[in-house]
Amino acid sequence: MSPREQLLKMQRIILRQLKRSVHRLQGESPPEIERYYQAYKREFKNYQKISNKTELLKSARHADIIFGADFHPFAQSQRTHLRILRELVKDKKPVVLALEAIDSKFQNTVEAYLDGEIDDKNFLKKINYSQRWGFPWENYKVLFDFAKTYDLPVYGINQSGLDKQKTDLALRDSHSATRIVELRRRFPQSLIYVVYGDLHLASSHLPRLTKKYLGKSDQTRFLTVFQDSETLYWRLAKRNLEERVDVLKLRTDAYCVVNSPPWIKWQAYLDFLEQTIDNESEDTSDYEQNLHDFIRVIQKLWKVDRHFSDFHAFTKGDVQFAQHISKNLTKKDLDRVMTLIRQEKSFFIPSPPTFYLHSLDVNHLVTLAGQFIHSKMRRDSEVHLRFRRMSRPEYGLKPSDFLPVNLLTIVENFLCLKIFRPITTRPSLLLSNVLTSKWL
Repeated sequence: MSPREQLLKMQRIILRQLKRSVHRLQGESPPEIERYYQAYKREFKNYQKISNKTELLKSARHADIIFGADFHPFAQSQRTHLRILRELVKDKKPVVLALEAIDSKFQNTVEAYLDGEIDDKNFLKKINYSQRWGFPWENYKVLFDFAKTYDLPVYGINQSGLDKQKTDLALRDSHSATRIVELRRRFPQSLIYVVYGDLHLASSHLPRLTKKYLGKSDQTRFLTVFQDSETLYWRLAKRNLEERVDVLKLRTDAYCVVNSPPWIKWQAYLDFLEQTIDNESEDTSDYEQNLHDFIRVIQKLWKVDRHFSDFHAFTKGDVQFAQHISKNLTKKDLDRVMTLIRQEKSFFIPSPPTFYLHSLDVNHLVTLAGQFIHSKMRRDSEVHLRFRRMSRPEYGLKPSDFLPVNLLTIVENFLCLKIFRPITTRPSLLLSNVLTSKWL
């Protein structure tokens, strides 16, 4: 097996492990969601051609209604639409934003928020955001901020009910399609930009209902913008194109933006579930197992034959971490550790091998796994902790005291991230971090 084939195999393993972790926390998907997922997958059986952002934007400028696929817990998903909207408003064509995240019955509250009559806290309380939607507010706040800046109307089009899992998906689609048609007729000269869950945007669901409710004679031009299809990612990877392609044209009225590898959005979903579901024992086993998995993958790709598993791992809030480090570190090193904790950093201590994870983000786990392997290979017993500034006079340290370690660690981090985030980890990132010495 070639190194390239081994890399793809390991990436698939990581993806399966993340999915298993999500399913353990979430439980089995209801049959209706599974049916929606199968319809969604059928959208990606084939693609017409490799495209680009310029062609996508050209098609978007000719559309009357854009369906923008949204993977709710993944911040980059919403930001993709933000980037498209930034380009569209340059054309001076009026835009109306339609969001699944907000129930339509709260429209008066939405307008009060846009007008500055209520703040974020009161807005979220009045629409019962945590119960009716619950996904990270900061992901959607950027869209509201954009709407405020450009004076765009924003409409909630959902009918979620308090129990989102039991709300009939078809009924929600029907309600949302009705609202979209109302907006199209109310704003005939505007582009209606819909941000809605990706599973709903299969041709047979929300787009079909919207076309049906508009009527057969209607000439509305539609465009669907999907994101990060797992099926298409692996197809591109087989041709070694996953880092070179950022947009695929599926058909005349549909594109797929390729922003991130599939495991990145699943990691975002897992992080979201871990923050909202009280399951401490499961959580502990998951992050330690993920560390073991990442270490094993990196060792195989770096051709390190030795077996490394002797480490301790702690997450923020773990009271045992303080007891552990107080027994093993000097006062000066303890001061360094406390600084990093206050800065909300994740870090690795070589001796004894210890991970402190402020976040369970895959970036942190991967880069620290690489540091662990390298420290074992060089039999490191010193504590090298990097800070925002390379000179720390309060510790009697000059940049030269730990610059070589910094540079080695930065290169290690880059190589590790290149394995797991091949699309977004560019050589410019390595140069930037060498120059600034800021990685974690």
